[in-house]
Amino acid sequence: MKLSRNASFVVVALIIVGASLFGFHTQVKSSDPAQALDGMTKIAVVDVEKLLKDSKAADSIEKQLIERREKLKEKVLAQEKNLRETEQSIVDQKAKLSKEDFEKKKKEFEKQLIEARQQLQKDKRGLEKSAGMAIDELRRNIVEIIAEMADKEKYDLVITRQNVVLAVKSMEITEPVMTELNKRVDKIDLKDAAVN
Repeated sequence: MKLSRNASFVVVALIIVGASLFGFHTQVKSSDPAQALDGMTKIAVVDVEKLLKDSKAADSIEKQLIERREKLKEKVLAQEKNLRETEQSIVDQKAKLSKEDFEKKKKEFEKQLIEARQQLQKDKRGLEKSAGMAIDELRRNIVEIIAEMADKEKYDLVITRQNVVLAVKSMEITEPVMTELNKRVDKIDLKDAAVN
């Protein structure tokens, strides 16, 4: 059965009226937009992604990652050059070596090649783990500051900007959190991470 537009409007109006008769409504006791639900819940919104991307500590982590990636790239290029030279040396010696000696040198070279690849993977995992540890430390600082701010400002609920479609500006606390975060933590050092 299809309802006409007027009939649909009447149904919606009846639902709203019925809900208000049975007490299913929200009463806001304050003109403060950061207060919602029954006028007693104070809500704040924070853009955690922005804090993780734009804070001074985030910038320091990114700069260190760039520096370490560059060093790793230089190390890989040096290893590649060394391995190419070793391979060329073995190829040049092929005519002078017995078949057994050539096979032995070839296997040694292949072993070096495998070890170099394994070390590269280990170095990459170590760098990723170091970055993860630094980001976790930054997150802990962000949560600590938000918790302190929520306690001080009596927020009942703090939600991330990524989970909000629309909010009034007075609910937004990203900038005060950013200011405090930049005061407290302007740099987080990448620590060497052990990986297997």
